[in-house]
Amino acid sequence: MLVNYREGFFKQPWIVSIEPDDERRLRAILKVMPTASQLWKRLVDFYFRHGRHDEALATGNEYLKLYPNDYDFAMAVAGALFNINKHPRAVPLLEPFLAKRPTLELHQMLGFAMFAAGRKVEGEALMRKATAMQPDDWNSYYFLGYAHFYTGDQAGALPWFERLLEIARNFPEIQERVRAIRSAKAARKSS
Repeated sequence: MLVNYREGFFKQPWIVSIEPDDERRLRAILKVMPTASQLWKRLVDFYFRHGRHDEALATGNEYLKLYPNDYDFAMAVAGALFNINKHPRAVPLLEPFLAKRPTLELHQMLGFAMFAAGRKVEGEALMRKATAMQPDDWNSYYFLGYAHFYTGDQAGALPWFERLLEIARNFPEIQERVRAIRSAKAARKSS
């Protein structure tokens, strides 16, 4: 059993939850049944839920050595890494699938992850290919816009955000980004 606690009033420990030790149980079962795919997935999920991202990624890589063609699993782990802003760490998970299963979603996610990892030319090429694969998919433009935006390249982000708004007109987040970029651009011209 795992007892999770935090400091309470008067520095007395306060029990938050008591739960089974899933990590120990899953690892024990995997010693007996090392190819039990669902157990590997549960263990990865356990690590992510407990904020143990390095262990989640290492366990995910162990699983992918056993099941190298599990595209959906790799995409799910990459999605979890994206949710915690660890985009570059998704590159080694996703890159092997580029030759095996070059989907639109893979091009978008791997491209963004590569861009974030400093492989900007490769990343942008993949995201641009995604726009060519399905020109009306706003996600591709979202990824391209934010790839530039997060690296401080406001001018590079603007055309991608504008194209996104042509496809998805009601997108307040992007409308605000475009207004802010245009305002900053106008302010620089006037000074």
